Amino acid sequence: KGLVVFQFSIAIVLIAFTTLVLQQLNFIQNRNIGINREQVVSIDLKGIGGKAGALLNTIKANPKVKHASMNSFSFKGIANITVLPEGFAQTELTGCPVISVDEEFFNTMGITLVEGRNFSKAFPTDVNEAFIVNETAVKEFRWKTPKQAIGKKVDWAYGKSGKIIGVVKDFNFSS
Repeated sequence: KGLVVFQFSIAIVLIAFTTLVLQQLNFIQNRNIGINREQVVSIDLKGIGGKAGALLNTIKANPKVKHASMNSFSFKGIANITVLPEGFAQTELTGCPVISVDEEFFNTMGITLVEGRNFSKAFPTDVNEAFIVNETAVKEFRWKTPKQAIGKKVDWAYGKSGKIIGVVKDFNFSS
């Protein structure tokens, strides 16, 4: 009798564990990560040099392509850069993930702008003097709201300095 009870107990534990694992897998596969992964093609252009712009224009010319963007985004990993946000002392340098993107990135990936504006070719200074951060960065940089983040200054490791022009919703870019 003891062996039968033991076997039933083990069977119940295994069924419960299997159910939990299936629920977790379902959650992972169906969770909204804040970024569009459907029908998105990513092409690594390392080594293509100055021909990347021409390739992007060719891709955009295809009527079946809704959006195309030149960016450094990858689910494989994102570079961390040392930054100094406005309000931090020189000794409070902090690291944060940074993605270099163009004005089409947020539309291409379905990322929602919460506050401010997107990058624009109408503002030539955006290339060197503008930043868009996510909601988590606003909190980490101790700025109270996305609206208050607009116009704040940020310095980063490569000598680039600029102001926040927009805030996007958080999206998962790593596990």
